[in-house]
Amino acid sequence: MDYKIVENELLPIYENESKEKLVNARELHEKLESKQEFANWIKNRIRKYGFVENTDFLKHDNFIKVGNLKRPQIDYYLTIDMAKELSMVENNEIGRKIRRYFLEVEKRYRTIVETPQNIFDFMRLAIDQIEANEKEIQNIKLLSERNSTQIKEIQSKIDVVIKKEYCLASDIAEQLQLYSESGLPHSNLIGAIARQL
Repeated sequence: MDYKIVENELLPIYENESKEKLVNARELHEKLESKQEFANWIKNRIRKYGFVENTDFLKHDNFIKVGNLKRPQIDYYLTIDMAKELSMVENNEIGRKIRRYFLEVEKRYRTIVETPQNIFDFMRLAIDQIEANEKEIQNIKLLSERNSTQIKEIQSKIDVVIKKEYCLASDIAEQLQLYSESGLPHSNLIGAIARQL
């Protein structure tokens, strides 16, 4: 869970790796000045309004330190839409104020993406794109490493078979359980791999 604060006027707004804007439910609960205990408040709201985990909110198990002990705590991170709705249903002035704040934040981010106004907007967009590219590069590197490992495993199996005795490519394919779509041992694949050795 690596969230960074992107807005912090009335209430902190966080951004996750997917660039989703989120609100910490405990912070919202506190700012709304609800008299209910947090755990009951959030569970009742989720149930009453039909919010869906991983769509409207994310849940994270956490531990907080109380004296010398650590006790479990569930953290809820809400989408801006869910946070707006929860603010509205509180039906008080602070709830309406927070809802307007969320609307303003959404409008500001939509404007930045659609028509950057200044150097800071451009920098924000550029940083977001760089971060997205870095994640894509990491994913490609991981995939490449996995493929490389699989190729080495197949090569080592081929080496073992070839060292045991001279045999046909189809025998090697059968032993490695590499079959073509027709269900026959894939001798062409083995031949291609052997040529690369």
